[in-house]
Amino acid sequence: MTAASLHDVLARWETDRQSQRDGTKVTPSDAGSLCRRQTAFRVNDVPRSDDPDPVTVATVGSLLHTAIALLWENHPDNQTLATEYALPQGGTLDTLRGTTNRREVRDTKTVSRSKFDAWAAADGPGEGVWQQVAEYAGRYWESALGGDTTYTIHMAVDALCRETGRCATYWREWTPDLYAAAQRTLASVEALRGTDPMDVPASRDGRGDWLCNTCPWLTACMGPDDSPAVASLDAEQAANAAADYVAASLAKRDADARMKAARQALRGAPDAVPGWRITWTDVPPVEVDAHVRKGYQTIKVTAI
Repeated sequence: MTAASLHDVLARWETDRQSQRDGTKVTPSDAGSLCRRQTAFRVNDVPRSDDPDPVTVATVGSLLHTAIALLWENHPDNQTLATEYALPQGGTLDTLRGTTNRREVRDTKTVSRSKFDAWAAADGPGEGVWQQVAEYAGRYWESALGGDTTYTIHMAVDALCRETGRCATYWREWTPDLYAAAQRTLASVEALRGTDPMDVPASRDGRGDWLCNTCPWLTACMGPDDSPAVASLDAEQAANAAADYVAASLAKRDADARMKAARQALRGAPDAVPGWRITWTDVPPVEVDAHVRKGYQTIKVTAI
């Protein structure tokens, strides 16, 4: 008898997890991360054209989520009310902590080193991530707290780099306005129902892109030779597209050069600059494949 490989164990675990999900239902997390064309394939229950390996980077993230939930439960100083708190409207909070009139809705994100560094440079994730957490927090506020405005709800994104083990926590106060914005995003996903997925722009790069490689509709989307399945262009449309590409490329090159020059100039800026907040963040060196990548600084410039 041959023992199961680690891949076999993970594949079964992932398959069992996915079998419990409604494949046509898009969660707040999906809404902010999936390619919109893939989303259109999903919500319209289009038959799959591919059968990708079920074990992906998302599987690794799910395993880490399971372990982190146990750490929260067993931490001696925590005020955790629940881990993996199921919401009646759908969805699950990773961690819920709280006191009498204060709640923390925490979402664990396991990310690549490049994304972890980008979040560190920007002092937090993008609006899409915050909208995911705001949607779940809003559902909790409505179902468990009855929409009681005397509660203060704080959102936390606990980021864990899968490659280095570095951790960071980012905070934002929840508001009904953030909840409304998140619901508008979900409504835009719902609007894809009844549409032809091929009329929805694809937002990824085809084979080689990790999300495309694991997409059950890759061939239907990109064709067997990885050429985008889009309408043909006539000669004039192709010429316009070529001109747009060159113009955008030149503008990007010019913008990159100006940003680089401005960044260098700002190294000599005084501590206080009227109308602007300038923040430098140190990114420490990390070891990658037995080689140490040098540390560096990132810059954030915001108007005040």
